[in-house]
Amino acid sequence: SRAMSTQLRPQQHPQQLQQQQPLQQQQPQQPSNDSGIVDATHDRAAHDVLMLQFLTAARNNRLDEASMLFYQLLGHVAADEPYLFATLALAFAQDGRCDQVRTLLKTMRSRDDLLGAVDIAFYKRLIRALCERRTEAAAELARELFDERAQRLSPPPNRGEYDTLLRACGRVGRTRGMLKVYHNMLAAGVVPA
Repeated sequence: SRAMSTQLRPQQHPQQLQQQQPLQQQQPQQPSNDSGIVDATHDRAAHDVLMLQFLTAARNNRLDEASMLFYQLLGHVAADEPYLFATLALAFAQDGRCDQVRTLLKTMRSRDDLLGAVDIAFYKRLIRALCERRTEAAAELARELFDERAQRLSPPPNRGEYDTLLRACGRVGRTRGMLKVYHNMLAAGVVPA
């Protein structure tokens, strides 16, 4: 049977054998980091993967996972920290985690390199997310942020922003908060609709 198997097997030409050998040797080789030098391309790719995982977790309301990835990303050289802080703060606001929002905002305010992320658009998104939660704690934090935004940034809030905050205070039964917002609105020269 051995003689038959060698006879049935087609004979290969020596050039065909040489062509097959390089294919077997072309397996990808992992770069060795024995020297301690970090490959910049690999580091950037790792950052990009972590960033995508972070954004996906934050947007899909998996906030514990997003928090873990947030702290991993802060260790990367290429991390866009203002964006990370703003994204996580917004995700916490959308989930109604007011204490975490306060903690992140406190950190953002204390660092000069993060103040760039605290702009009007950030305040508007954060206040709107808190107003949609329909809880007393979220409405109170939204009012605090609204007052802070009105004091720190120009232009002053417009009628739409005041209306959003008035509705949020009204939904949770904060009539005193509504009256305070309304008086501030009139004092700022904004005419109610």
